Amino acid sequence: MSDALERIEFLITALVRAAPASDPAMVDELIEHLRGVGSPLARSIARVVELVGEQLINPGIALPPLAMACATL
Repeated sequence: MSDALERIEFLITALVRAAPASDPAMVDELIEHLRGVGSPLARSIARVVELVGEQLINPGIALPPLAMACATL
């Protein structure tokens, strides 16, 4: 597993554990790494994480399935 994917796994897991609170710096870093992966799935996950960070989507609902999706990258 690449360093970027390991970091994505770490960040999404930390966000799931902290939900409903979220650290804006962690959200931004996760989005950056996901966009760096560049696959359609990674870009879609990044967009939903962005909406979670903007508090437009409930993190308690969105983050667990996103963590599962990140595991498939």
